[in-house]
Amino acid sequence: MRAKKPFSRNRVPEDSFELFRWIFFEPFLLKNFDEEISTKETIIWFFRTSIWILLFSIFFYLIINILLSYFEIPYYINIYFSDEVMYQLSNMSDFSDKLLFLLNYSYKKFIIWSIFGSLIGGVIWAIIGNLLWSLIISLSIGIILGITKAFIGDIIIATTLWTFVLGLIMGFAIDIKTALFIGVLGFIASFATEGFNAGVGVFLSFEIGFIISFFGLLFFPFHQIKTLFFKVSLIDNPYLDDGKIYLPIFTLDKKLKEESFKKPFIANKFKFFLLKYRPLQKELAKEISYIINASYLYYNPLDSNNMKISDRDSDDEKLIEWVSSLREIKNNLIRFKNQGNINNQILLLHKLISNYHNLLEDTKKLSYEWRDYYIRAINENIKNANELLISLKAKKEHIY
Repeated sequence: MRAKKPFSRNRVPEDSFELFRWIFFEPFLLKNFDEEISTKETIIWFFRTSIWILLFSIFFYLIINILLSYFEIPYYINIYFSDEVMYQLSNMSDFSDKLLFLLNYSYKKFIIWSIFGSLIGGVIWAIIGNLLWSLIISLSIGIILGITKAFIGDIIIATTLWTFVLGLIMGFAIDIKTALFIGVLGFIASFATEGFNAGVGVFLSFEIGFIISFFGLLFFPFHQIKTLFFKVSLIDNPYLDDGKIYLPIFTLDKKLKEESFKKPFIANKFKFFLLKYRPLQKELAKEISYIINASYLYYNPLDSNNMKISDRDSDDEKLIEWVSSLREIKNNLIRFKNQGNINNQILLLHKLISNYHNLLEDTKKLSYEWRDYYIRAINENIKNANELLISLKAKKEHIY
C-alpha cells in the first residue's frame, strides 16, 4: 500500500490492525482520529482492536517466559516466585523443559487476567470517549495483570514490573511533564505503603519505560540497521514508517538530502509529507525546502522562471540579506532576458556574474547545512554565465 502512495495516509484506519499499529508508529494520526469519532465509534473500534491487543500481550508474555527460562532468572530472585515454581525448576536442566513448565504453569492465569484486565480497563476509557487511552490502558493493564498474576507473587517486583510496562506503553501517549507527574505519584503511593526502596523502584521503572518508548528507543536500532545496511530513499525510509523518531539516525538525513537535490519533484512531496504527518521532522522539511530550491537553480542555470526563493527564517539577518541577493539576481535575469541590445546584455551579464560571486561568498558564511547545495548551484550558474558571456562577445565581434 505504502509503495504505491508513500506520502499519503488514511484519516480513518482501514482495519483494526492498522489502528493497532497507529499506537506505536502513528500517534499523531491516532490522536486526530480520536478527536473526530463519537463515543459509539470509540467503543466499536476498541472492541475491533482488542484481539490485536490480546495477541500482542501473548507475544510479550512469551518473550518474558523465554528470558526467565534461558537466563534462569528465577534462581537469582527466588524470593519473588512461589515454592512450587522453584521446586519444579530445580529438577530441570534443559532450557526447553523450563520454558514448557513455566508456560504450562502460567498460561491459563495469564490469559484469564490479560483478557479481564484488557477489557475492563479499555471499556471504561472507551465509554468515556477516549480511544487513545482505551487502547493504551487496555494494552498496559492486559500485559501487567497477565504477567504478574501468572507467576509473580511478591508485591514489590510485581509493582515494579507493572510500572515499567505502564511507562513503556504510556510513552506513546503522554508528554514528559505528565510522565514526571505520574512517576512522582507512584513514588508517593509506594513509599507510603511499602517504604522508600519500593517508591524509588516504582519511580525509576516507570520513567525508564517511558523514556524507552517516548524517545523511540524501542525501534531505533531497526531504523539504524535499515539505514546502514539497506537502501533508503525518499519513497522508502524510516520517517515514512515511524512518526515517533526523536533521535538522529546516522547518515539518514544526509542520504535523503542528497537525493532531494537530484530529485526535487519527489523531494517536494516528501517535504509536504513531513510537514503534515511528521511534526518531529519539521527542521528536516525546512532544510529539504532549501535544497529543492538549490536543485532548481542548479539544473536550470540562468533561468528566472525556475529560480525558487524561500523567505523562511526571516528573523535571521544574514539570511534576510542572502534572500535579498537572490531576488536581485532573479530581477537581473528577467532584465537580461527582456533585453534585445547585445551591448546591454553583456553589461547585464557582467553584473550578474558579479552578483553570483557575491552570493557565493555570502552563502559560504551561512551556518545552515543546506548551504553546500547552494554553493554547487551558484558555481554551476557562474560557469554557465561565463560561457554565455564568451558567446555573446564572439557574436558582437561577428556583428561589428
